[in-house]
Amino acid sequence: MEPHWTNNYCKHHVNGTLYVITCLPMTAVQLMALESGAGEIFLTRIKKQTTPEDIMRVAIQLDDVYMLRFKIDFSFRSRGYAYLQYVNVDTMERALAVLQSLFRQAKLKIQVRQSNNLKSLFLKDVNHLNPLQVYEELRLIWRYDKLYVLEYKPLQYAYIIEYRNNYEATIAFNVLKSQMGIFGNNLFVIWVNKDEHSPVSHPVPNCCAVLLRYQLNWMNIIQPYYPCFMF
Repeated sequence: MEPHWTNNYCKHHVNGTLYVITCLPMTAVQLMALESGAGEIFLTRIKKQTTPEDIMRVAIQLDDVYMLRFKIDFSFRSRGYAYLQYVNVDTMERALAVLQSLFRQAKLKIQVRQSNNLKSLFLKDVNHLNPLQVYEELRLIWRYDKLYVLEYKPLQYAYIIEYRNNYEATIAFNVLKSQMGIFGNNLFVIWVNKDEHSPVSHPVPNCCAVLLRYQLNWMNIIQPYYPCFMF
């Protein structure tokens, strides 16, 4: 990275992602919005030889970048896509209008569009575990914001798991797919698309009740709140 802007950013690598993150101070309100995926831009058609520095040189022409999540393979080359956020989330609108042209001028044929920021997973067919056991296992995988439980047949449950952002949901999705032994060979897990209907009706039902961690008698909790609840 060039000295004239690299001092404002730090770079590190975690689990197939290269991060370039601002060192600028931000308020708690700003961080909360950005960490939930506000203003996220999806960059695709990135060539293997393209580097995070190539993208940053162009992106900072518009505004201060909050974070670039650059996906890489085992050889540390681009997997073809990345996620970009500006410190000012309103910059996204301008970026969607002009950033692709700026990439073209830099001889980077990168496609720019708004990120879907999918952060909810739908889980079912874990019938050998009761909802409290599923809750405990999911807590070990990755932190999530909410877990909705729906009893679609007597003692058969479906789950909608909401994560803070797409990055955390992606980690959880990959771990779930790799841990069939815990959740069973019949495990069914898919993304919940914000623009499509959920695999179950009313994915966030109004009848949900909050399950507190100390409430361990599951059947005493479920009866008053049939057919669904949340924790």
